[in-house]
Amino acid sequence: MEYREFKYRGRKYVVSESKAEITLDVARVCVNGCTVILLNSSTPERQKQLRLHCAITGRRMHRPTGAARRGGH
Repeated sequence: MEYREFKYRGRKYVVSESKAEITLDVARVCVNGCTVILLNSSTPERQKQLRLHCAITGRRMHRPTGAARRGGH
């Protein structure tokens, strides 16, 4: 799996694309002071750029709630 590493505002980020069989466009996990961002490769390019920007800035990132969190519809 290919990935890119960079620093932004003093934080370290690792970005990778994955062919995920899920409905998420992006996932963000913080591990040992490093933020890992996984992008769904089947997402259109413009949407990937938008989701990456939101994941880096932390804006418009929401946790699933209710039925979505439990796996229901």
